[in-house]
Amino acid sequence: MDLKYQAERMVLGLGNDMTKAEVIKKTDSTASVFWRVYHSDNNSTLSDIGKLEIISLGKTKIKVIFHSAHDLKFYGLIRIPKYFVHSGLKQTFLKHLRNYKKIVTGSKIK
Repeated sequence: MDLKYQAERMVLGLGNDMTKAEVIKKTDSTASVFWRVYHSDNNSTLSDIGKLEIISLGKTKIKVIFHSAHDLKFYGLIRIPKYFVHSGLKQTFLKHLRNYKKIVTGSKIK
């Protein structure tokens, strides 16, 4: 198993900033990224813990599993309701998956 560690600082829309650490694990048939936010300069990201797994299901198929838990504040002031966070993240990550699939296969995810 190949372990890699990465730390990064991100500033997202609505003033959300975060500094997070990631652990990347790879095998012959999987790649996983685990992350945790450990600091927010403007207190806008109270927590963000997650995991992304990409699993090979043979030569032509993959399975993508994404779990993430966020607790965010709008510009560090007002806590954003979970519904809005989840809805926004779902649409953002589905868009990324559609773009990746189009790049790799030339087809679209339904």
